[in-house]
Order: sequence, then structure tokens, then C-alpha cells
Amino acid sequence: MTARRAPHRVKPVGIMFSEFYFYLITYMDGKDNPTVFRIDRIKSYASTDEHFHVPYARRFSEAEFRKRVQFMFAGDLRRVKFVYRGALEAALDRLPTAEVVGKSDDGFPIVTAEVFGTGIDIWLRAQGKLAEVL
Repeated sequence: MTARRAPHRVKPVGIMFSEFYFYLITYMDGKDNPTVFRIDRIKSYASTDEHFHVPYARRFSEAEFRKRVQFMFAGDLRRVKFVYRGALEAALDRLPTAEVVGKSDDGFPIVTAEVFGTGIDIWLRAQGKLAEVL
């Protein structure tokens, strides 16, 4: 038996496909950052027939969102900084917002990236000794 979750009031702004699933990207009342829902896990929904306006300057950009989200784990926008001892191209490919900002004492690149949520933590832990969070 699964617990019933409270309903959410959301402002849908996009549907994305990633890692074998479709996701509904929304803005929830009172939150500035996008929230992600896996579509196949939505049990029910009701339309309120209300409309909302998003100023052009703040419109949702799938490309910009995809650059900053890992494994569709949305959350607050944050900056991570780490030493990467693996193939630098792998980190730069995985993190499109990544920039090399220096070198560590042992000569490996120090990388920063702007990301949404905690998906980056999963990726960094999966790197094992290749990534050291600063």
C-alpha cells in the first residue's frame, strides 16, 4: 500500500524526455525553481481552467534547464566546485555549464558548474576517487 500524497497546484511549462521517461516540468506556487514530475507516476490531475502569465524574460527554456539538471533531480540552483582526476572531457560533457577555474596542488583541473538540485551529488559520488568535492 502506498501513501497518498497531498495534491499540488502547479503551473506546467514543459514536457521533457530523459533517461527513458517523460517528465512534466512545472512551477509550484511559491517556488522560483522548476519542479519535475515523472508523468507515468501521476495518478490523477484536475484542470482549474486558470491561466498564468510568464514574462518573456523568465520563460522556461528546456535547453538551459537540461544544462543544469542531472538525472532529472530538480531543486535549488547551486554552484558546485570539485577537482576532477579523470578524463576532463567526460566531466565537461556531463556538465554543460562546467568551467575549469584552476589547477589543484597535484595538477588536476578544478571545475565549477551551475546545477539544479541533488542529481550532481549522485554523479560525483559515482566518480569515486576521480572527483573530490571542494
